[in-house]
Amino acid sequence: MQPQPQQPMAGGAQPPPSVGEQALGKGLQVGGAVVSGGFGLAKVGTGKGMSYVKEMDPGQIGLVIKILNLATGFALSIWAGVMMVIEIGSYVACDETTVDESCCPGIGTEVGDGATTCPESMRMSLFPNFSAFVISIYMVPLGTILILYEISTKRVGSQESVAEPTGIWAKLAAFRESLMLYFGFIFFYKRRTQFLIFVGILCMGNRAVDPVGNSTGSVAPLMTGILALLDAALHFAVRIQHPEFDQSMQTALSAADDANMGAMGAAAPPAAGGGGGAAPSFAGAAYTPEQEDIYQAPAAPAPAPMYAPAPAPAPVYAPAPAPAAGNIYGDDGGTAI
Repeated sequence: MQPQPQQPMAGGAQPPPSVGEQALGKGLQVGGAVVSGGFGLAKVGTGKGMSYVKEMDPGQIGLVIKILNLATGFALSIWAGVMMVIEIGSYVACDETTVDESCCPGIGTEVGDGATTCPESMRMSLFPNFSAFVISIYMVPLGTILILYEISTKRVGSQESVAEPTGIWAKLAAFRESLMLYFGFIFFYKRRTQFLIFVGILCMGNRAVDPVGNSTGSVAPLMTGILALLDAALHFAVRIQHPEFDQSMQTALSAADDANMGAMGAAAPPAAGGGGGAAPSFAGAAYTPEQEDIYQAPAAPAPAPMYAPAPAPAPVYAPAPAPAAGNIYGDDGGTAI
């Protein structure tokens, strides 16, 4: 008996979806619901976090910021910096006879405890990890910038200042002027938040890899990156809920600039030509949040104006001598033609 050909369905109706198509549709629905729920939870968590930060005492906020900044700075410079430089640099000495976990990770589980050689496919080397080596070197000064900022910053409640600390920290605080000159962005909450996000993302992806591309080595960069991103989230919440923290630092920087400019203006010699006068006053200048992008270190006061010399008087010519009496025409008595 020959099979009968299938007749097209009346009205142009499509055939029912297959099992795979039904599974794909359900998977997309479930995935969309999970994503939507995740965004909802993130929104709720962000809202509760913002409310919690808003209700915190300013003194507690300042203490948490200092502790978290110092912890992030030390983790960046030492754990994800110096320690990673030493670890990746040690790969230079790895050869086929080195079977420890540093040069040949997983040797005990994949080859066996009695292995005397490390396969080339498992051996760590410096060349494929050279970029991670360079980034680890960069982590040292990036973390040091954050440490020096906290050392040179004093917080009392919501008020922040750049007053020099006392004791053993005073020697390190001498770098404050250089910090303000070259890394002035670190004193503003918005720029510091962006700095922490950049460093955190850069640090999280800085793990060493084996010859086949599998991530291995220390988890220090991953943990330090997460810590930096948490610190950035705290800075963002404080800047939104407690703008007085940022305003107090702007006022402190403005006052420090005024003091430096006033001191340099008072010490400047008077201008030549007797035009010297009192140093220009910089009082009343204050930083605003819009100036975060254009802040620069204090500059030297403008030189005293140089006045142009007064124009020379017009020359005065002596009158011509009067002719002799009785001879107004010259020597010939007026008879010459």
